[in-house]
Amino acid sequence: MDTVPERDRENVFEEKKKEIEAAGSPFAVQSFMTSIWDETLYKAWSQITRTLIPNIDVIETGMKELAAIISADELVLFEKSTFLEITHIVGKEYNDPYRFEKISNIIKQFKLGLYRTTYLFESMSVKNSRFRAYLISFTKASYMLVVVSNPDIEEVVIRMNVDSLRPHYDDVITAALGCLHLIPAHPIFNHTLGFWAVSYTHLRAHETGRNLVCRLLLEKKKKKKK
Repeated sequence: MDTVPERDRENVFEEKKKEIEAAGSPFAVQSFMTSIWDETLYKAWSQITRTLIPNIDVIETGMKELAAIISADELVLFEKSTFLEITHIVGKEYNDPYRFEKISNIIKQFKLGLYRTTYLFESMSVKNSRFRAYLISFTKASYMLVVVSNPDIEEVVIRMNVDSLRPHYDDVITAALGCLHLIPAHPIFNHTLGFWAVSYTHLRAHETGRNLVCRLLLEKKKKKKK
């Protein structure tokens, strides 16, 4: 939608949405109006990822029980490679609706920094006077973020309860995300299915034609130098 004038975006989106719904009938089609300049693209891909998980309600029920046991303010389930938010459980209201994308960007930047070293990213803990946050490897294809403000809840208790929940959902989440190729960080061709699978970050870079414009400008500069 970035190439459409802002005043026309809503009308253009609704028109395209109706066309897609008509072409996709009788299947239910969900459309998203996105931009690479705000959180809408991240939110859209997170919602798509959520629909790929079978029995997501069962997973959320287990997360609610875990949140109650450890008095968590919030539990967030992230896809492991793209750090898209799959689902979350809130025990305390937060004013920032964009916090998931912010957390995702922070973690991805931190992981990129580790590539220059011999270390691999496994988990992260953040503590201050108001809360503690633990990013824990949950399944082969996901991380769980646990946010706790109750000082009486020990870290070992949190990790033990997350560990106890893991076996029930490892196969379900890994199978759903793995077979649909959300795990790879770069485009990969699937010879069996015959299509290219791309990551969220790869798709984000190609949301508009701006990358093509930049490439043409660079080529033009090179020609001038010659």
